[in-house]
Amino acid sequence: MHSLYWRQKFLVEVCNFAEVVYICLRFWEEANQRSMLKPLKIEPTHKTPKVYLDPENNVFEISGRSIPEDSVSFYKPILEWIEEYGKSPNPKTEFKFELEYFNTASSKNILELLKRLEEIYQNGHDVKIIWYFEEDDEDMQETGEDYKALLSVPIEVVMKVY
Repeated sequence: MHSLYWRQKFLVEVCNFAEVVYICLRFWEEANQRSMLKPLKIEPTHKTPKVYLDPENNVFEISGRSIPEDSVSFYKPILEWIEEYGKSPNPKTEFKFELEYFNTASSKNILELLKRLEEIYQNGHDVKIIWYFEEDDEDMQETGEDYKALLSVPIEVVMKVY
């Protein structure tokens, strides 16, 4: 109780009331915004990947094949979700890509997604991308290496081990 009194006294003496209220509201807003962002789950099809983005459980994964008929429409909600997540990201974000194959249209959207993760990283947050590839899939390995060279966000290119 005595310690609390001195902390309150310090806040009152150093900060004016408006500053104290502002600090409290910002803290509440950030905590509330993070809890309000619902997970994004998209089940895979033979042409689209599985997407599971869940900040509460710290799971960020895209896996499978990405050859949708309309790549822009498929990736739009994912890009919007990442944009919203970037406003109040987790202390650490580890985003996993386990793609078997993707077409050119998908590659443009994947690059845009990576750029949005890079923005979160450039804003001072801990972001890491893990790009998985199969042992004999040199194309997917090279793609991961290309993204790594192109972007400043840390990208680890990892061979899948079964």
